[in-house]
Amino acid sequence: MDTVVQALSDRDDAYPTAYNYVLDNQGIVLIHNDPTLVGTFHENAFQSLPPAEISGGNFNYRASDTHSIAHFSRLDDLGWIVITGVPRADILRPIMVTILSSLGIIIAASLIATWLVSFLLSRNIINPLIHLQKRVQEIAHGRKAPMSSEFLPNNEIGTIAEAIENLTEDALFQKNIELQTKNSLLDSLSKTDQLTGIANRRMTQQVIEQEIDRFNRYKKPFCLFLFDIDHFKAVNDNHGHEVGDQVLMGLVGLVQSVIRRTDTFGRWGGEEFILVCPETSLPTAQTIAEKICTAVREYEFAQGLRITLSIGVSEFQSGAALQEILVEVDRKMYLAKQKGRDRVEA
Repeated sequence: MDTVVQALSDRDDAYPTAYNYVLDNQGIVLIHNDPTLVGTFHENAFQSLPPAEISGGNFNYRASDTHSIAHFSRLDDLGWIVITGVPRADILRPIMVTILSSLGIIIAASLIATWLVSFLLSRNIINPLIHLQKRVQEIAHGRKAPMSSEFLPNNEIGTIAEAIENLTEDALFQKNIELQTKNSLLDSLSKTDQLTGIANRRMTQQVIEQEIDRFNRYKKPFCLFLFDIDHFKAVNDNHGHEVGDQVLMGLVGLVQSVIRRTDTFGRWGGEEFILVCPETSLPTAQTIAEKICTAVREYEFAQGLRITLSIGVSEFQSGAALQEILVEVDRKMYLAKQKGRDRVEA
């Protein structure tokens, strides 16, 4: 979670007052730079969000007399809504300064010109710049209709106006890219075990639920493995947790070399690992489990350590629920331990 908060806390130098936060589906603040807001209902932002079927995009809201432009993205797996907000004034201020500076120069020059020159300036320069100002505000509000060619004279002013409009769009686009990058990081953190890089408990549970749905629809069999490193506590006690971590990562690499690409391998917790084998019957699953057990038994891990596994294997049965198959495969794993460890029970 600290990694997630740090990712959301990173500031954009171009918009130092930008802020990132996470709401749940009820509008409650889950993560925020200001810890006093965590757990509160963010009414202004939540009620301004587009409908739930829209997974991401821009919206505007007002809070404490501040108008903000925001981009949101829904992470449906987590029930999160990730929001990046920027005070509208921060986006418009540098652009408006450029526009107003140009207007000041133009107005000063027009005072010493004739009525004809003044008319030409108004038609070819001032009006396009005023229209540009409106277009910048429209872009900031998410309206991206192209500028009408009648407001862009074929001269330097027209070129500058087009460049400023593109600059505004690029600024908003860049913020969206940054938010998408942070969303990808959050998505990865929510599915991956940080030590080993394989699926975490949350992700493997989702895969099992998907396989249960496939079984109920198409009657495709699948098997579940749950295995534990025998006497792993002694490894940590005698050699330290750093060596223990090396053993865990070595085990992950070894198991991945044995299983199939279609299998999902995850860390269930501590020294327990779980394997989901789709479209696999129990005899085939037993063969795979024996290969894993043998490969681990014969492998030399960090500092010459040898380890063994106790593996429980269970085939999903019609009508069973997620918790039932988890209880069953856990029972078989502990049966393997009771029968002497370094074995497979199916």
